[in-house]
Amino acid sequence: MNKREKRFENWLNNSPKEIPFSGFKSIVEENGLKLANPASGSHYKIYNPEWDNFQHEESRSGLDIRNNTFSVPVHKNRIKKRYYKTVLEFIKYLQEKENA
Repeated sequence: MNKREKRFENWLNNSPKEIPFSGFKSIVEENGLKLANPASGSHYKIYNPEWDNFQHEESRSGLDIRNNTFSVPVHKNRIKKRYYKTVLEFIKYLQEKENA
């Protein structure tokens, strides 16, 4: 397990109150997702062009995706637990689905 995988698992399982945006960004991009800079304000959009055809199994994962994007607010270069945890759980769900 490399350093980034350890960080991913640590953030997912130990759930610190906030995490740095730079580390979050690298994990998101490593997993094939895109981050769109906010036109104004502080909410970054996380998306994947493949989601246009993606049928989300909401009941199984317990996640909510609106318009095939996640919206994540970043304040003082930090992301709060409730936002990063949802995205990391979704990434883990996609990884498990891919490996099945």
